Amino acid sequence: MIDRFIDISTFLLSAIGIILEIKQIKLFWILYIIASILFIYEFTMIHLFASSALQIIYIILSIYGWIKWSEKSKNSNTIKIRYATNKERVIYIILTIIISIVFNFIFAKFEANSSLLDSSIAAVCIIATYMSTLKQIESFLIFALTVCFSVPLYLKNNLYFTAASFLIFGILDLIGFIQWRSIYKISNKS
Repeated sequence: MIDRFIDISTFLLSAIGIILEIKQIKLFWILYIIASILFIYEFTMIHLFASSALQIIYIILSIYGWIKWSEKSKNSNTIKIRYATNKERVIYIILTIIISIVFNFIFAKFEANSSLLDSSIAAVCIIATYMSTLKQIESFLIFALTVCFSVPLYLKNNLYFTAASFLIFGILDLIGFIQWRSIYKISNKS
């Protein structure tokens, strides 16, 4: 009963959060924090420790994102949607590899399920979340692509509702990518 409540709650909070993010309404950061707390419980129960750790990092990054988006709005100088620079992309790739290796090493000690896959998904999502704090367009696309790997992992662990939820999140992320790319193109025509 409680698991179903957590599943539905995390789905609703995350889906509404993605929609608010697409619309650039910073309340989505708060929804992500609450959903992350619920995901920690769910992932810990099935020993997906890297996914649980990811949620803790999401909470930290969500607080950072809230602060970053708030600081800019106080100055009436909002953060503009943009693409990551080539230099940032290289740094993100290197950091993703390092985080994947570190997470895999740490969580393999706990005999976590699908440790390398879970660790790699977590690493990619950490970078994508950081990119969201900077309003980098690719963050949506990266999140959408992680669905290809996270859904089979969740299905393997009998998290059917979570897997279905992530498929929907992937679709919403693709919509977000398309919308932010359009906003970027319109704002750069001037």
